Amino acid sequence: MTRRWWVLGLALGAAGIAHGLQRGADQVRFQTDASTELLFLPSPTAFKVATLGYHEPTADLLWMRAVLLFGERFGHDPDPRWGEWLGGMIEAIAALDPTWRTPYFYGGTMLRGVGAIDASDRVFMAGIENLPDDAYFPFALGMNYYLQRDDIASAIHWIDIAAKKPGAPAWYRVASAGILADRDMLPAAIRFLEEQRETTADPSIHRMIDDRLQVLYHNLAAQHLEDARTAWRARTGRDITRVEELLGPGGHLPPDPFGAGWILGADGGIRSAAREAWLASQAQGRERALLERR
Repeated sequence: MTRRWWVLGLALGAAGIAHGLQRGADQVRFQTDASTELLFLPSPTAFKVATLGYHEPTADLLWMRAVLLFGERFGHDPDPRWGEWLGGMIEAIAALDPTWRTPYFYGGTMLRGVGAIDASDRVFMAGIENLPDDAYFPFALGMNYYLQRDDIASAIHWIDIAAKKPGAPAWYRVASAGILADRDMLPAAIRFLEEQRETTADPSIHRMIDDRLQVLYHNLAAQHLEDARTAWRARTGRDITRVEELLGPGGHLPPDPFGAGWILGADGGIRSAAREAWLASQAQGRERALLERR
């Protein structure tokens, strides 16, 4: 352990000097593309051989590089291959230091944020295998299936495993008990992401989680409005023509997290006008992609 911190101390000092020297070279650094980085990403096995036994200090250095590059690229470079690079880097770190929790915990989240869901799944699965008593990783994998894949059956499987781990948070068991109904997953998913946000001060991870939380807050409010709509139909024998007909006690609708106001969408569902515009743009993008492939 002393060797690890000695090497890491030297590396941090060198990194600080290098950072100072390179501040004037940001433009050149940002010209590096994902395909170039992928060329210099050895396999986890190659890393273990090349580090000559210095596995833990090397894992520290690789993690520092992964976090720095993630902070630089998140929200600035849409190339999906950065997810491939980040996934390969985190898997190499895990191979070098299998019981180090941090790369699994934050790495899986970062990969989800850049859309590399397969790599995120692999990282959480590695956490399950190498830290089998940790309830977080099966729960996180279950959240991937729920949040990213809309696979309720797999979400149920992994969250139930997490809930049965010794020392698992009590609310994992609550989520597991109510998970058979998709609607019961929203509060659990919100709490999961809120707790993730509290564990880090990294602004890049905050932005990533906040984007997803805004959608979930919206979906939960829309769900409550749909419940009120069902009660309205039962009471009046007809459907609403405007969301404002659902004004609750005191004359207020649930706040729209996007701030654009509630409308009836093109499919008849209740959603934010901002969310409706986003869905329309996504549909147009898919149509354009289909036309370009023909």
